[in-house]
Parts: sequence; C-alpha cells; structure tokens
Amino acid sequence: MDLTRRQAIGAGLAALGVASFGQRAAGQTSVPAANRRRVLRVAHITDCHLQAGPAEGGLARCFQHMRSQADAPTLILNTGDTVFNADARDEAETALQWALWRRITRAENSLPMEHALGNHCFWGANRERSKTTGREPRWGTKWAVDELGMPGPYYSFDRAGWHFVSLFNTRFNDAGGYTGGLDDEQFEWLAEDLRRRPANRPTVILSHISIVSVCSFFDGNNEREGGGWTINGGAMHTDARRLMQLFREVGNVRLCLSGHKHQVDLAELYGTRYWCGGAVSGNWWNDANPAHLGFERGYSLIDLYDDGSNDIQYVEYDLGYKPA
Repeated sequence: MDLTRRQAIGAGLAALGVASFGQRAAGQTSVPAANRRRVLRVAHITDCHLQAGPAEGGLARCFQHMRSQADAPTLILNTGDTVFNADARDEAETALQWALWRRITRAENSLPMEHALGNHCFWGANRERSKTTGREPRWGTKWAVDELGMPGPYYSFDRAGWHFVSLFNTRFNDAGGYTGGLDDEQFEWLAEDLRRRPANRPTVILSHISIVSVCSFFDGNNEREGGGWTINGGAMHTDARRLMQLFREVGNVRLCLSGHKHQVDLAELYGTRYWCGGAVSGNWWNDANPAHLGFERGYSLIDLYDDGSNDIQYVEYDLGYKPA
C-alpha cells in the first residue's frame, strides 16, 4: 500500500498498518483551528461482502480489532456491499447471507451503525441469476433496508453537531448493469435536505460508489489510444459535476465517504474531501491473496471536529492473519 504509506504520519503508524490523512490547507479548504475539539470518532467500514466461508471469521476479526482500539469509535458508518452479492443470488442464498450478518453483528458489535446501500445489496438486479421477476415483496432495496433498519434507501440524520446524508447511488439498467449517480428525484431530495440544514453545520455524505475517485483512473486499462482517458460509468458518479456544483452552492459539505473499488484514495476539491475507504474484505476474502491491487483488508477511523475539519486513518486489521 505504498500510495497511502507515503502520507503516513510517522514510521510507527505505517508499521502498524495505519495510514493517516489530516486535513490541511488545499484549494478552498480552511486550515483547522488550533483549538479545535473532537466531537465524534467514527469507524467507516465498506465492502464486507459477507457470505459463508472465510468472510465469517474475517468480519468477526474486523469488529474485534475495532473494539480493541485504545481510542475506540462510538459510531460505525457502513457504505455498502454488506453481503456478498444479493443482486445475483436467489431468495434462499440471499437469506443465508443476511442471517450471517445478523449473527456476526449481534455477537461482535455493540456500536450503533448507519448504512448506505451498495450495488450488491440490491436483491434481484440480475433477474436471471437471482430467479426473480421484480414483483417479489422484498425485491430491490427493500430487503436490505429492512435488514439494516434503515428508514429508506436514502435518508439523513444528525450526530454531535454534524449532518450525515446516506445516498443510494447505483442506477441499474434492464440488463442488470449499472452506473453511479442519482436520479432526479433523489438529487432534488438531496438538494432540499442540504438547503434545509443549518448552513454552519458540517456535513458528511455516505455512498457506495465514489462521487469523485482517483483510483478509478488506474483500475483497468483506461488510457485511450491516441490520448485521454475512459472511465467506466460504474466506477464513479457520472453526475459528479452537478453534485460538486451543489456542494459548492450550499457549502459546508466537508467529507464524502465511499467504497466500491476496494482501494484507498483521497481527493479534495472546493473544500470537500472524497475518501474511498478500501474494503473490509480486501480481495473479496481471498486468503491466498488477501490484498486487492496492493490494498489490504481494512477499515477507517475518522475524527470529526467542531470546526468542520476531519482526520482519517486507514487501519489494516488483518495483517499477519494465517488461515488454519
């Protein structure tokens, strides 16, 4: 994970599998106040991809590692792909994956958790492989929303003086493929939600697919012959421009958290930071090769401050694990 370790604060952090990203002056981002006060420490998990097998022990180890932190988080933010692939599994297989999630979280986690849905949380997107018609009562986002106790596929809440917005940003087509983005209805809801919140309240956006992503340029052969780049529409938001314009208009959108790529990156534009938080599952629970493109299994620890600034650490919780 050379890209992140280069920015680690101190060799000791890197040796422990921790990379830290403090907020600094860049573009229009303000310098954090010298006397800022931390108001919340959260853990960001993403891409757990839970199914029977190595994922069960791996997810348990993740929660155990999180609990062992001397300075432990008090809230977990989960940005999707919670189960392995409900989009292409039949009802019985999907039920098993969600049963595993209930069992492991009840046994290993006591913290409150807020969620955003990923493309693999949507039951039946691939109707042929999932053996669904689209008329089932739990088809689509309904099953995941119920399992995770969400008020809906997108929603907002407040905590410790910060505003949080959870988006569902996978736009499926009839063939089962998808792009990243919001339909007009959800975009208008988001705009109204952000305009309604107090202007001085810093905001975190949760989504599965990154709104802005650096690693998407390099995940695949994206250089066009003759010059330029081509990025798959499922890798990051196809409507990123209008979202960035909205964030600039309403102000104080400080941090956007995502996953999807199983990689770690940080972009900062117009005062908003965009963090892609790796993956709890790493290389989809492949014990023979646990890192995906050099990025180990991990979760993030994020400190939120009263001045709207934030510090981020990526914690590689499974270094040295050897399967029996």
